[in-house]
Amino acid sequence: MPTSTRQIRGEYAPLINDYKADFFWRRFVRTVLGGPNIYLHFKAPRYIYFFQAVLLFVPWILGACFTIFAEFIPAASNISALYYAIIYGAIITVYNFVLYYIAFVISRRLNIFNSFIDNQNMHSDEQEIEFKSCCSSTTWYFIFGKKTHIYNIILHPLCAGGLCGVTYYYLLPSNIITLFSASSTWIPIYTLGWISLSIAQYPLIATCPPEPALYRTTQVEQLEPFRRPFYIASIAIFSLATSANPNFALVRTILYVVCCCLPLLWSLGFLSPLDALLPWLGEQILIIAYGGSPMANDIRLLIQVLLATCIFLPTCFVSSSVFTIIYSAFFGYLLSTDIFGLGIRFYSKIKKKVARVHDVNDTVKPLQVSSPNPSISTSGWKSDSTEIFVHLALICVASGIAAATSIVSINSLITTATKATINTILTFVIITLLVLIKISGDLQGVYLFWGLLPNPIYSRSADRKESFIKRKRYIAYFGVFYRILLLIVAPLVMLLYLGLNLSIIAGTNTLSLFVFGLGTVRATRWIWQSTMHALFEMSVVLIITLIIPSNSTWINLGLGLQLLIVAVARNRFQLLLGNLYTAMLLTVTSYTIKKQRARWTVPLLIVLPLTIPITLTMIIIASALSAPLLPLFTAPIFLVGFPRPRRLWPNGGSNAASRCPDTVYYQQLLPTLSSTLSRMIARGVLREPSPGTQYLLRFQDRLIWVIILERGYGYCNLNIKGLEMQETSCHTVEAARIDDIFQLTFEREERAQFCRLNRYFFSTIQPVDAAYLETYSDARSVMTGILDSPDSIKLLTLSFVNTLSWILGHHFVVPHLRQTLCKNELTTKHQDKRTFGQLVPPKDESMNHENKVEKDALSTMPVSGNSKLDHQDQADKIEERDNPRKESLTSGISDVLPDKSRKKSVNDSIWSENDTGSLFGSDNDTKE
Repeated sequence: MPTSTRQIRGEYAPLINDYKADFFWRRFVRTVLGGPNIYLHFKAPRYIYFFQAVLLFVPWILGACFTIFAEFIPAASNISALYYAIIYGAIITVYNFVLYYIAFVISRRLNIFNSFIDNQNMHSDEQEIEFKSCCSSTTWYFIFGKKTHIYNIILHPLCAGGLCGVTYYYLLPSNIITLFSASSTWIPIYTLGWISLSIAQYPLIATCPPEPALYRTTQVEQLEPFRRPFYIASIAIFSLATSANPNFALVRTILYVVCCCLPLLWSLGFLSPLDALLPWLGEQILIIAYGGSPMANDIRLLIQVLLATCIFLPTCFVSSSVFTIIYSAFFGYLLSTDIFGLGIRFYSKIKKKVARVHDVNDTVKPLQVSSPNPSISTSGWKSDSTEIFVHLALICVASGIAAATSIVSINSLITTATKATINTILTFVIITLLVLIKISGDLQGVYLFWGLLPNPIYSRSADRKESFIKRKRYIAYFGVFYRILLLIVAPLVMLLYLGLNLSIIAGTNTLSLFVFGLGTVRATRWIWQSTMHALFEMSVVLIITLIIPSNSTWINLGLGLQLLIVAVARNRFQLLLGNLYTAMLLTVTSYTIKKQRARWTVPLLIVLPLTIPITLTMIIIASALSAPLLPLFTAPIFLVGFPRPRRLWPNGGSNAASRCPDTVYYQQLLPTLSSTLSRMIARGVLREPSPGTQYLLRFQDRLIWVIILERGYGYCNLNIKGLEMQETSCHTVEAARIDDIFQLTFEREERAQFCRLNRYFFSTIQPVDAAYLETYSDARSVMTGILDSPDSIKLLTLSFVNTLSWILGHHFVVPHLRQTLCKNELTTKHQDKRTFGQLVPPKDESMNHENKVEKDALSTMPVSGNSKLDHQDQADKIEERDNPRKESLTSGISDVLPDKSRKKSVNDSIWSENDTGSLFGSDNDTKE
């Protein structure tokens, strides 16, 4: 029994399994050394290790020789160290070029690329290689890797030579001693710096190492060799460029320490790959400097950064504050809209119109123009023409307000007291708008106060469709109020305040123009790009301005710079709270969840309070860099992940997905789901989502993952992914927990109690809203526990006699009674006609009798009403064709027999929707 308990708690679970340990160490050694594969799983010749060691340390050996000549030999010290760096870089370039050329020629001569390279992976963990000699093609390919592009023979040696030359000059002892007081400090820095250089230049000569920091599933082959050289070259170039400025002495000292620690940072995956670093830098510039939003993909990000930079640069050279404010207000609104989506839709309409004209005149088939725009409108405007008209009207109004307020303020057309009064009124209006928008948005959700208390005006149960929809219609009025305040009133009020208070504070020098232009361009765009955040930040600035004295440094910064500082602080503080919550959650669940426990969990939790300063430092660094927090081996030991863009996947707007039979269920739901999400975001039901926010949608066995990629004025770019149906046991457990949370929120009466706290308040999933959508159902209902329940059995016993009597009467008694009544009525009618002396030939009498029998047979056939009517019409047509004199007799019979289209038929269903009559026919039959 104790053994089973220990196994459940996972006390014997190793950190790394035995079959993974060997694989881990082989990969880790290659990562640390920068690419040399010296820890092989098979026996290799000694020259394989020797060649790799030579390629790794030859640049260091040559650099040490040149350092001795430049620094320690008096006769050679007359030559400038810069010339030694140039000569050293040229030698490394020629050395690498010769090696590349030899490897390329040998590979091409033996046709290695077609017959050998494409079919084998030399560095695979299962591949055993037989080396014939030190100069064989297998040896060259194993060491130098696959060099398929001929331009790399020139590019890589040039980059390696430049890298070694710059870093050689950077690591000269004379440059290191100028920053460190101790004379012997340069020795470890010089040694570790050259180790970093040797590791960084190896991918440019030979093969790339396996990197722990990966952003894409398939690596960009042409960027991988430049990952490590990029960082060490950036450090060396920056330090050499600022060596003459004493203000950067501390920064250069820190960079020397970072240069020594680069192998450790590369091995732990702290530094981003280039395909993630460059988009991250562009995203941070766009958000912090220009007041934009994270973009859905790299192309949109590049275009937005270029457009924002081109719009910002003219403001640095214009000293007119009025022009800068009007110019920034116009382009700030324009850049905050979905100019890509509007352009694509406009282009599609033009192409369709041209295609229709060609189709009418030249009988050409209309062009099929696809629109890859994944954005949805969150403004509530149904048609594209209305949306374009509203955009044009708002951009004119915004430019007019900016022009009027800036002219009035800068030209002193109003007194200081009047301006102060207006600013005070606008301050309270802005704060009031923030509160009203927040309240009107939260009142539409299922919870209030960030998920703490249930909303008393929300529907008590989402299962009651009629009452739920009726209550949602009443709540929708809050959404209309929210939309008007957020989209129209709040941005115009903030623009009015900005126009009155933005001005150049410290003269018209270049720095003042730069700061004023940057603050103005960012503020006038941010009020449209993210109105809710802009309201909060402006409210904070206004409250600080009211509290502190008027002659403080904060006031002298200017409104634009104040908003920039508060915006960055708000963004990073929000990330800090998220990282603290993540760290706390993982720390608690590492013990409370049994599957996460290990033998070192309890000792680690005991020691964890001593490591709180280190953990807080990691959390602060991750928040400052906008980087994820990485738990090491899922334990509460946190490291900083490499910085990357906000979107979860590299190609956020891509349509690539795994196709399976479940895909069709999500495809048909996508249009309706997009429309519903558009309305929810427009009304504020989803709590003002920002890029990076994730939502989970649940319906029966289906789960949909929605991620906000991009957000602007009147649009939102989403990534919607349908998850696979819950087929495995782990998926079923996860979905069951989600169902429990949703059931407690949307399907239980006790949620209607306002003072009852949310049981799952600290859960990562917080229910927001429910909606009814038209979609196909794939539920696999199991009636176990329902049909065999005591209530069902009791109800079946009570209704069995009545149900049996009804079925017997409906299927046996009623048809017999109808047939008997019809025969009696026909006989009586026939006798009455003969009594009144109607002259009918004997042949007609016999035909009348036959027709009567045939009609009676047709009237009692157990088919549907329409089928009986069709049979009757066919019989009448046959009789009219065979005997024209049948028409009068048929009229006589129809007076007695009810119309077949109004007769009750015997259906398969016992309780039919149309079965509203009595057992002996409907009301129409009785009336007839």
